[in-house]
Amino acid sequence: MQRKKREEKRAAKKGREQLIEKVCFYLLFAALGALFGSAELLFGVRPFGVALAAGVSELFPAAALGTAVFATVTGDYLSVVAVGIVALFRLGCSFFPQVTGEKGGGIFSQRVSFRTLGAALATFITATVALFRGEFRYYDLLALLLGTAVSALCAFLIARMFSPHERSPFTYSREIGVAVLALIGIFALRTVSLAGIYPAVVCGTLAAFWVAAHYGPLFGGAWGLLAGLCFDIRMAPTILLCGVGFGLLQKSSRGGGILAGCGTAAVYAFLAVGSAGITRMLPSLLTAGAFFLAGDSAGLVEGSPIRRLATQRRRNGVQAVKELEAAHNAARLRGISDAFSELSGILYELGGRQRRPGQLDLRHLCDREFDKVCPACPKREICWGSEYTATAENVAALGARLYQAGRAGKEQLSPDLVARCGALPQILQRINGGAQRMFEEAMRGDKTSVVATDYAAMGRLLSDTLEFGERNFRPNEEQSERIFARLQRMGYTAESVSVCGERRRQILLRALKLPGRRIKQRELRATLEQICKFTLGEAEITEREGVCDYLFRESIAYQAFTVKQSRAKGGKEGGYCGDSSAVFGDDAGTYYVLLCDGMGSGNRAAVTSALSSTVLSRLLRAGNRPETALRMLNGVLSARGQRENESSSTVDLLEVNCVSGAATLYKCGAAPTYLLRRGQITRFFSRTAPVGILEALDAEKLSFEVEAGDVLVQISDGVSGGEEECPFLADMLMTKWDGDAERFARLLLNRADEEGRDDLSVLITGIEKSPVPHTQDIPRAG
Repeated sequence: MQRKKREEKRAAKKGREQLIEKVCFYLLFAALGALFGSAELLFGVRPFGVALAAGVSELFPAAALGTAVFATVTGDYLSVVAVGIVALFRLGCSFFPQVTGEKGGGIFSQRVSFRTLGAALATFITATVALFRGEFRYYDLLALLLGTAVSALCAFLIARMFSPHERSPFTYSREIGVAVLALIGIFALRTVSLAGIYPAVVCGTLAAFWVAAHYGPLFGGAWGLLAGLCFDIRMAPTILLCGVGFGLLQKSSRGGGILAGCGTAAVYAFLAVGSAGITRMLPSLLTAGAFFLAGDSAGLVEGSPIRRLATQRRRNGVQAVKELEAAHNAARLRGISDAFSELSGILYELGGRQRRPGQLDLRHLCDREFDKVCPACPKREICWGSEYTATAENVAALGARLYQAGRAGKEQLSPDLVARCGALPQILQRINGGAQRMFEEAMRGDKTSVVATDYAAMGRLLSDTLEFGERNFRPNEEQSERIFARLQRMGYTAESVSVCGERRRQILLRALKLPGRRIKQRELRATLEQICKFTLGEAEITEREGVCDYLFRESIAYQAFTVKQSRAKGGKEGGYCGDSSAVFGDDAGTYYVLLCDGMGSGNRAAVTSALSSTVLSRLLRAGNRPETALRMLNGVLSARGQRENESSSTVDLLEVNCVSGAATLYKCGAAPTYLLRRGQITRFFSRTAPVGILEALDAEKLSFEVEAGDVLVQISDGVSGGEEECPFLADMLMTKWDGDAERFARLLLNRADEEGRDDLSVLITGIEKSPVPHTQDIPRAG
């Protein structure tokens, strides 16, 4: 539940951020539309606002509105008409998506060629109207040609930027589109001055520095030349010199490169125009340099020292998380390997027992062979009459000897029977021959010693390991950066900071130091909790190469204790109990309570339930998902059941996440489970088959949230009598539960033992709040 709420909050936050980003883009392009609409070329041509409106895709309404509003305010109604023509043209094209763009791509998702055509058509029509109104003067004709060509070209380059999936003749369509927008903006701002500083020069020079920092002095100089031409042809070399000078010296000193570039630019401006050139250009160039150095100090520019350190720190953090993931995956794989090794030993031992016929089958063989001879024997009335008991004991002795040694002889029979029975050699020969055939068939038909491996289940085990590693060790870079910034302000230094985790989150601080002071773990932990919004346990400190790494794990919110008691059928002391149970936890804060009930009773049921409990507990300890472990167990028992009449077990598995409080019951043919919470009883049951009966796993997953004070009671079929209800258990919980789990378990077994129907087991699990959340990190088992 808490995880779901966190995901919903994260999704809502992401939605708000996307909305804010979208609104900002709309406002930006509305402003660009107004700015571009003000840019005037020769002969009074203003093609850029129309080109922007025609070139953008879903941002068309913002660009068109900005252009139209500015044109209306300035009285340029032909530009308003041009924007209207572009809008009508694009809306008309939207009715033909198979021609103009991808189906379902939106109203303004036309292809680049149609956007370019729309810009050219709108400019041509409005320029033609101006031509007729101007009495066909030659400069009106030139305006028509110039406006149409520039509008179409700019619309084409801008449209390429907003159509990344459409094939383009240019390798860097997006970069070219951004450059076109920037150059048009510089051209539109060329006459604007703020206290002697020209925004066009500041923007052009900043861009030249940025290009030189990324691509070198040649590209920085080329951009500077283009920006300078858009501002003033005579002053174009000044921005070019700034870009080249900075590009040549930035590796040794970025501040020195800016000063060198601005100095050479000032010399050129003085030589070209005189002192007025320096007055006009130098303040703007130095302002651009100051802005660039400020961004460089903040790490916003590629190659800046702070950015290099931040990049290296993020890389170190990712590497640290990968080391944690590798160690965790290695531990899980070792656990899986140990589980398979133990399972192999168990199956080998079982296979050794099963590579022989059953003792009852051998006894039946002896009975059949005697029955073939004795009815026609004149001494039958003696052997199976007055000496019946002695004869039956002799036959039983033969069967026992066959089971132990595989062959029987006269030594197992009484002297009286040997002397009396003349057909005994013939009977023994037939018995030994039949036993030999039965042993051979058992050897050929054994399915347990060489289990047909469930490769799909093994694949899922490995897949679980990889998927868990990917999910649980994915770094949260935003929180990592926030923690690093806060620690810096507190005077700490660290090689890297990493926040990761899904089921149990953790924070890793590599090479953490506090120069001149001793690290106070309580203060450090409180700071981390304040930033990450979850409580932490005590730090696990690892020393390496003279520095210390601190690993904080999310603290345990709940602790669980379990009392378990079992009793063999009929209350026999030392008898075989067909129920097996296990209680254990893992380092992710998950607590497991497992109850397996082998079908039947006695030795066979005990072996099956012990096998089930061992396999499940080892796989779960290794960190595998319960569904995968149950499928593996189902495959093992199904293969074993092919040799025997039945090899199956119920499974009642309780999984409690002691960090979040999420709990899950996995039931395969198991008896109902009862939850006592604040005086109310809740029953969990399922109508599923035991593990090992069906080829496909039949399990039900029941999820709920635990609370402090909860009491969960798991029982075997012997207690419930195989029914979906256990009324006396519910009554006892309501009337006799006083918090003493061991006393209640004895009372419950005594009550169930009155029926004496089957093996009895009860597991009582209590949930409590962790009394010391900062130190109690491991759930305890009773």
